[in-house]
Amino acid sequence: MARPSGVNSAAVIREFAAGDAEAVIALIRELQAHELPFNRHLKPAENIGPWYVERILADCEKFDGVVLMAMAGGHPAGCAVLVAAMVETGEQEELPHTYAVISELVVSAWARGRGIGRALLSECERRARNAGRDELRLGVLAANGGARRLYASAGYSEVKIR
Repeated sequence: MARPSGVNSAAVIREFAAGDAEAVIALIRELQAHELPFNRHLKPAENIGPWYVERILADCEKFDGVVLMAMAGGHPAGCAVLVAAMVETGEQEELPHTYAVISELVVSAWARGRGIGRALLSECERRARNAGRDELRLGVLAANGGARRLYASAGYSEVKIR
């Protein structure tokens, strides 16, 4: 996404609205294009479409989630998907428990370095706490240095590396 002209204001974080679907698709396409060199199994960016928004909204409904939009100067600058009720059944290696997950967090290239990623992360943390969760997980590609630095600076540690 190109930087919109005249965008100088701080980001406002709000919940997804019906008219945000195209912005989410554009942001996720940008993320796919950025991460494709690190993971050859990702779908090409142009394959991300309305089905993706439908999937994340269905996950949010099923797992007590929310899609958050970061708006800068009225333009979509980023988004995050938080699901607050992921259930570990105890059938695998972990004991049964419920936790929150940030399944997506993306900031458009034009908006990076302005604190938008940190604002989205903070809002996800606040909402996870309000949902009664004391564990918030996220995933990041090892080669995504910018995201890893953000998460480390916010106090996250690497627990499971695949």
